[in-house]
Amino acid sequence: MDGESSDRMTQEHDPMTLFDHLPRTIQQRFEDWLAAHPGVMEEFVRIARTLKSRDGHDRYSSDGILHILRWEGLVQRADGEKFRCNNVFSSRLARLAMQQHPDLAGFFETRSLKSE
Repeated sequence: MDGESSDRMTQEHDPMTLFDHLPRTIQQRFEDWLAAHPGVMEEFVRIARTLKSRDGHDRYSSDGILHILRWEGLVQRADGEKFRCNNVFSSRLARLAMQQHPDLAGFFETRSLKSE
């Protein structure tokens, strides 16, 4: 086997690249998106707490909060572009908010994820 064939075989079976051609999961895309938009979670939680304490809501829609974020332009992107968020991330934001902030436990109704 020549050196080029050996290199190709090594690359094809490298565990770091073996699955790179597969589409990323919604969870992977969400985690990447959230890392690129660090202020989103803070604003999401702030709005949820306001709705719960000031407005007396026992439950609220994560989609609704996401729409508020979009409308109010509360999240600034570093590159100056308009804030965008895929709707499929709203349930992930709700789950993460309830997990990280016990005072919001049960505030959002969630269904089981198709990926679980």
